[in-house]
Amino acid sequence: MRKFICPVCGCRTLQSRGENDICQVCYWQDDGEYDESFPNDCNYGVTIKQARANFLKYGAYDKQFRKSTRKPDRYEITDIYMKLIDNGGI
Repeated sequence: MRKFICPVCGCRTLQSRGENDICQVCYWQDDGEYDESFPNDCNYGVTIKQARANFLKYGAYDKQFRKSTRKPDRYEITDIYMKLIDNGGI
């Protein structure tokens, strides 16, 4: 089964979009919100934009979850993830 791309880290880790799946790479809980500037209730009010900056700094969408994350498997890596990592942001 093909997985969906996490809106924060860009890895293909989600079983579905908007069903509150948690990305194992950045620990983002995906409620289907696409607005990068909208505070996300599922993720303690963190926006996607803030979550990306935190992911680059801590390896998780929020510092408190950095021990709950893992490195992406090679089949989960997308061009979006590579751009994020290589350029320090999308």
